[in-house]
Amino acid sequence: MACKRGKGCRRHYSFGDVVLLRSIARLLNAGISVLRLKRALQSLRKHHPDITPDSLPGTHLITNGRKIYFRRGSHSVEELITGQFSFAFVVELEKVKSEVLKQLDVKTVRRNTGEFNYRVRSG
Repeated sequence: MACKRGKGCRRHYSFGDVVLLRSIARLLNAGISVLRLKRALQSLRKHHPDITPDSLPGTHLITNGRKIYFRRGSHSVEELITGQFSFAFVVELEKVKSEVLKQLDVKTVRRNTGEFNYRVRSG
């Protein structure tokens, strides 16, 4: 008789299974309910089964504590349970700060207040 479940049974996991198991642990720590997590990850496996060492169908799992979203590259965000797509606009503040500093000639900075004297560079 083949051992299907329980203690002492050998388990076989794919690379994708291990990635998802670690993702589950992180989402559980973020407060996602087990039922929502189960539904979302069933949808992820059904629609995006290609998690391998050489392939990953997206870049992020995102949660607001209630819903779980799946982000593909820098483009679309999909709510996993419903499959509803939404748009995500992410502004990387460090990049904006660097762009501003490149345009300014900062003379003095007051660390406690955040005030600074500057002159706009020409060109």
